[in-house]
Amino acid sequence: ENQYQQKGLSTCPCHEVSMIGSYLAWNLYTSAHCLSQTCQWSSTAKTGRMTARALMLTLLASCFFTTPSSDVPFTEIAKVQTRGAAGWVHFRMAENDYLAVANFFTSSPGRQPDMQTHSALYSVRLKSGPSLQLNEIQRFDTVGAHGVDHFVHDGRDYIAIPNYYGGNSVIYRWNGSKFQEFQRIKSDGAGSIEAFKIGTQQMLGIAEFNVGIAAIYVLSGTYPEERFTLWQQVSAPGIGAMTTLEVDRDDGGQQLLLLAASYVTREMGWRTQSPVFALNAASTAFEPHHELSTVGAHDVEVMTTGMRQFAFFSNDKDDHSTLQKSELFEWVGGFPGGRFESRQRVKTDGAHAAEFFSDSYGRHFLAIANLGDRKTNKYRRKSLVFELDHRAIGKPLKLRQTLPTLGATDFLGFTIGGVTFLAVSNEQDDELGADVGSSIWSLQPPESNHSEL
Repeated sequence: ENQYQQKGLSTCPCHEVSMIGSYLAWNLYTSAHCLSQTCQWSSTAKTGRMTARALMLTLLASCFFTTPSSDVPFTEIAKVQTRGAAGWVHFRMAENDYLAVANFFTSSPGRQPDMQTHSALYSVRLKSGPSLQLNEIQRFDTVGAHGVDHFVHDGRDYIAIPNYYGGNSVIYRWNGSKFQEFQRIKSDGAGSIEAFKIGTQQMLGIAEFNVGIAAIYVLSGTYPEERFTLWQQVSAPGIGAMTTLEVDRDDGGQQLLLLAASYVTREMGWRTQSPVFALNAASTAFEPHHELSTVGAHDVEVMTTGMRQFAFFSNDKDDHSTLQKSELFEWVGGFPGGRFESRQRVKTDGAHAAEFFSDSYGRHFLAIANLGDRKTNKYRRKSLVFELDHRAIGKPLKLRQTLPTLGATDFLGFTIGGVTFLAVSNEQDDELGADVGSSIWSLQPPESNHSEL
């Protein structure tokens, strides 16, 4: 309880509620208190008091801390033609919205898979309904593209695409009318790419699965001669994905962490140790901090909300099955003594990636992409969308909806004009191959009952 109070989470029933809320809260509290006093006459007094307190907190949370949602909050509004989709990114340039998709490979009935295909950029407009109008405006030749990221440096827009089978990752710079290739970085089995900052320095991390390296580059020089140069090679056997997260330090500052998802290694097989690294005091390198036990972890995603920091590892498979439990962790304590601790495990089926996202109403979600089973060539699955309650003392994730997907490799949550959308990356179907298209759903606004109070 002290841990949550230190993070600004209060178990007091009247914490941060209105005058009317305080009145209702007090009545709930006194009722629950009476229940606890009654239970003191029995041999289960302690259990009674705990039940009363839990009831009080649950009632308060339902009245003030959560907003009821529709039973089926996500509605499909579009399907985009994709080719073995492996990731999306949403960004804005000059007040306009764009979506870029990375296509891993192309195939269809009677046509063999081909890693040489193209990824695409779309302009996006919000329409009534709500719905989206997507217009393809550019294609990129890719070879097993395994993700895409966007970043802004010195007011200029860039996108980066890792080619898993192409032997390189490609960075493109916006020239006013299109994205133009300006640098290729050699990479071996690039499973993901991550743009982040160290201070004012623009960094780019590439997860090179084939060599077990998190290769980190820094953007140096001035426009138009800027280039990414190698900054550090971090040993991370089995790395399939990486991400960064800032946590609190004991001295009141912020500490940058680098998290890596370890998929499979020769030494450990599928039962891996996914490492967490910390940026050193001189900001010159990432150094090992601690490890987390994972099972074929294909992706790691993070979210900071309500003064809490979460990390979710998508556990894909072991030697026998894709039916695994993927795991939500929370950072506990201040750096350097703090660690990630398990908060919740959820059943998944070939979980390939996940996406934390929030809507404009303050709700938080986690979407998990269930790919299915490559060994049996079965990809028609239900992917999962959980709502995340950052005020929950127990398990923060509650299943909200399942979505039909085809070899789902990733999700992207994004908001345009106050409306939140969720796009899946569908890699392939059991019979139709990779050219199956990927769906986009809109998130319904919450049903508010505050006026009834």
